[in-house]
Amino acid sequence: MERRNSFIFRINIIFVVIIVILIGINVYLKSNNLKLKNLSSDTFNTLEEKNKELENVTKNNDSIVKEINYYNNIDIKEIKEEYFKNIKLLESSILDGTNNSKIAYLTFDDGPYDLTSGVLDILLKYDVRATFFVLGKPSYLDTYKRINNEGHSIGNHTYYHNIFTGLYASATSFMENVVKLEDYLYTNIGVKTNILRFPGGIRSSGSKKEEIVEKLRSRGYGYVDWTAETGDGNTPGLTSELALSKLKRSIFGQKVAVVLMHDYSNATYSALPTIIEDLQNQGYILLPLFKDSVMIKK
Repeated sequence: MERRNSFIFRINIIFVVIIVILIGINVYLKSNNLKLKNLSSDTFNTLEEKNKELENVTKNNDSIVKEINYYNNIDIKEIKEEYFKNIKLLESSILDGTNNSKIAYLTFDDGPYDLTSGVLDILLKYDVRATFFVLGKPSYLDTYKRINNEGHSIGNHTYYHNIFTGLYASATSFMENVVKLEDYLYTNIGVKTNILRFPGGIRSSGSKKEEIVEKLRSRGYGYVDWTAETGDGNTPGLTSELALSKLKRSIFGQKVAVVLMHDYSNATYSALPTIIEDLQNQGYILLPLFKDSVMIKK
C-alpha cells in the first residue's frame, strides 16, 4: 500500500510540473506577443515544436491517469485477500522450516471499550495490525469503524457474551448471539465476519461443542482459542510488568502464536508498547488473523 501511495504521489508531482510549464508558456506567449512577431521564423517554429512536445506528453499521460484511477478504485477486500494469501505463504514457510521468522497474532477480546481507542493509537504508532473479537455495543460504532478502517481484523465474540446466563444453554441460543452480532457488523460497517472466538474459550461450550461447531461451519466460520496471553482476564492486581512477564513465559518457543489480551485492561494497555517491541526483537512479525490461517480451526 505504501508503494502504491508513493507511486500516486510521484505521478501527481509530474502532473503539477507539466501544468506549471504549460501555464508558464501560455503567460509568456501572451505577455510577449509583440516580441514574438519580431522573432525569426526559426525561433518561432522551435517554440511551436516545444508546445507540441508538451501536448504529446500530456496525451501520453492518459495511461498514467488510467493507472491512478485503477488504484483509486481498488476494493479494500481484494487487497486484504492478497495480503492474507501472502501471510498464509509466510506461515507455511515458517512451519516447514524454510523461514526463520515467527508470527504473533495479537488479539483483543470483549470490546470495544473507551480504552480501545488508546490501544488503536499504539498499534497505529507501531504500524501493527491486530485482531479484535468484539461484542455488540452500538454506542461504540465509530470505534468499530476505526478498527476496520485501520486494517485490523474483526472477529465475532457473540453479541452479549452472556456465558453464565444462557449463551451456552443450547446451540441455538449460541448461534442467535453469533448471528445478531454478524448482522450488526455487516449492517453498520459492511464487515462480514468469518472468524470467531468462543467467550471463555472453546471449553466453555461443554457438551454443546460439536453441535455449535457444526452450525458455525455451516455459516462459514472458523474459530480460534489462544496459545499465549498476558493474563489480563484472570489475574487480579495485574501490573504491566507482570503482564509482559506472563506473555514472555507463555509464548516461549512458539513459531506461530495467538496472543490473548483484552482492550479493557489498563495493565495490557500500559505494557502494549513494550510487548510490541519485545516480540519484534524476538523476531516475531505481528499480523492480523484471517480464516485460512493455520491457527483457525474450521
